Amino acid sequence: MTTKTKPPKPIHDPDGEAWHAEAAKRWDAAVAMNPDAPLAAYEPHPLPDFAAGAPAHITREVLGRFLEDRDTGTLHDVYAATEACGVDGIRNGTWYHFASEVPATLARCPGCGG
Repeated sequence: MTTKTKPPKPIHDPDGEAWHAEAAKRWDAAVAMNPDAPLAAYEPHPLPDFAAGAPAHITREVLGRFLEDRDTGTLHDVYAATEACGVDGIRNGTWYHFASEVPATLARCPGCGG
């Protein structure tokens, strides 16, 4: 008998969705302005200050909302991370800016729901 596992619940990331919508709007405007060379007309949309959303106990540089601990294969949501998650101690990690970038196959931290 095989056991089916449920896919992980989608991560609620309204900031990421808003960022992507604004970046797409800017790209569409650049294409309309200069279809032959849209990069010349594109005004980049800056990334959010991810450190501003992190709890005070996280003192490391924060380069995205999500951090994968590659040693354990666990995904942490930095915005919801507890001290027990040990985000500051992860040295072999991959940052993801937004939920849309996170591979669905990663295990999620039970402490922060990554």
